[in-house]
Amino acid sequence: MMRLVKDRRRRAACVCGERVLLVVALGCLALATVDCIPGRSSAVSGASFVSASKPEGVQQKASPGGVRLPPPPDAVVRTFGLSPFYTQYVDAGGLPVVASAKVSPYALREAAFLIGKMIGHRPDVLQALASRRIRFAVMSKSEMTVDIPEHSDLQPAAFWNRRARGLAAILVRPATSCGEENLLDLPGDPYVAENILVHEFAHTIHQHGMAVVDATFDARLRAAYDQAKATGLWSGTYAMTNPEEYWAEATQSWFDCNRANDREHGPIDTREKLEAYDAPIARLLRETFGEGTWRYSKPSKRSLEESTHLVGFDRASAGSFVWPAEFATRSGESSAQPSVLTWLSPAAAPFATSRDRTPPTTVSFVNRRSHAVELVWIDFDGHARHYADISPAQAHSQATFAGHVWMVVAKEDGRRLGAVIAGTTPGRAEIR
Repeated sequence: MMRLVKDRRRRAACVCGERVLLVVALGCLALATVDCIPGRSSAVSGASFVSASKPEGVQQKASPGGVRLPPPPDAVVRTFGLSPFYTQYVDAGGLPVVASAKVSPYALREAAFLIGKMIGHRPDVLQALASRRIRFAVMSKSEMTVDIPEHSDLQPAAFWNRRARGLAAILVRPATSCGEENLLDLPGDPYVAENILVHEFAHTIHQHGMAVVDATFDARLRAAYDQAKATGLWSGTYAMTNPEEYWAEATQSWFDCNRANDREHGPIDTREKLEAYDAPIARLLRETFGEGTWRYSKPSKRSLEESTHLVGFDRASAGSFVWPAEFATRSGESSAQPSVLTWLSPAAAPFATSRDRTPPTTVSFVNRRSHAVELVWIDFDGHARHYADISPAQAHSQATFAGHVWMVVAKEDGRRLGAVIAGTTPGRAEIR
């Protein structure tokens, strides 16, 4: 199945519908007991969910912002296979929140706070995540996607660095990530109108949490998606890309932190609107996240009670996010992301023929499947012409012309996965 990519992102390394087995030695975390690792907090909700206590025998190191956070304890490093890149650590109910020394320690605290607010009441889900060695990695405002060790193999690096400021976890890349600028609401945040952790962690909760603890969950989610699509709900929005994005977008709205009324979103950006608009997905969200009244708000707009983990943080001196020079246009502004392309499902075959005498453009294909795919051009006479093979987890930029039809075929069995039609501006699509 091919999935289209939201313009900011994303979604990075999130393989859905593929089943991958990973055998790991989880040691004492196999059951994710709350007191198994020194320094872990037994609380699982609110600000107390954040634990930054000094693990026994671990030397804390100075971090930006005047707050000291410890490195990951040896037991956590061994259990989760963490890279030495990570020198800061906060425990979030058994889920490591980690970062390099460049990241503000307040960003780790904020990430753990949000994780607790979203899912701290579900130790079964947290245990499922721990059993799959999931961790949450925070990028500094000067770090890019492939600087994160779990994402360092993504190619081409420039594509991924410009495309995403947060990715969801997959088993072979078990880090969910986001940038500190979005967590701490720093100037220059490219995604200031939404919260990236809520979206990316929603994917992780779905694929590595709920789908593990409830064998019926994924089927019920897909049924809700099919019903919404059949009745025209969310038409023309990013939520209709696939069931996975439907879930993540709805989660953002559940916590009041989605964008609204732009080229990829309609007006459904709060829990109240969502419950009135799409009852089936609202039921699944309530089942997962509970009846709590918490809604996301920017750190500067919260009550003192919800900001204790950020005491001492000075936004005015925390710096700004700026895209690196290689991602800037001649005007000095960040280059625009390629637009999402309309997906033609296999049921639409035979696909249209390519149009002639149209302007040049490009299409970026990203293969999220565990197998290679073949990229085929449908020529002016409707004949299929092979152009490229795309390996798993690789991207391919195809020079083409507006109106040209590109079909994707599974190399393992020759199945047609679907097709896209190139637009007049650069476009992109993900292959699932």
